[in-house]
Formats: sequence, structure tokens, C-alpha cells
Amino acid sequence: MMTKKPAPFLLVAIAVVAKAAEPAGGEWLPLQDPKAKHVKDMAEFAVSVHNDKYLNDPLDLYRVDGGEYQKLSDGSTNYRLRVVTVGDESSLHPSGIQNWTAILHEMPSGEVQLVSFEH
Repeated sequence: MMTKKPAPFLLVAIAVVAKAAEPAGGEWLPLQDPKAKHVKDMAEFAVSVHNDKYLNDPLDLYRVDGGEYQKLSDGSTNYRLRVVTVGDESSLHPSGIQNWTAILHEMPSGEVQLVSFEH
């Protein structure tokens, strides 16, 4: 009984299609310790960037409720943090607690960029 081998170009085509379907980064994994100093520093950076952009709506970091991280093939890391803030006296929300999602990108050099900070 003979079996037919697939043509080499067909295997290459299947590999290319499979590779194109993969996400750009790895999977999102839960943070082991949302209270870790590095995570808090990232959240404070996100709030600081918000405050620089919206001078009439200053916020203070209250806590980080959790989050996820994603390692990328270039050695950088994405973070998706659930951030809780409170407004100060001069804020549009002086005593209100607000929940935010902060997405940050950290390069292997340690440089951090805020991608988004939204309710």
C-alpha cells in the first residue's frame, strides 16, 4: 500500500498560515503580586501621565486591584493594570473613587510608555 507524501510547498504554506494566526505577543498572565513595588511604580507612572495631561483633574493612586502582563518576543513586556484612584480637593472628582485600566509597555531598557488609561 502506497502513501502519498504532501508536497513540500504545501507544508510551507500551512506553516505560514499558522504563524500569521498567532498573536504578536505571548498570552496575558496574571500578576503574582499586584502590591509589588514595580507594579505600584508602573501604576504611579500611569496616574502621573494622566495628571500631566489633565491638569484640572488630578488623581492620586489609591491601589492596584490586579492585572496581567504579557512578555513579547523582543524582550519587552506589556502590563494591563486595574488601577483605583481618588481625586484630590482640586479634582473634578474630589472624593470619588474611580477604576481605570492602564496599559503600559516596558522596554528591556526599563523605559516605560503609557499606551492607554481608561475607565
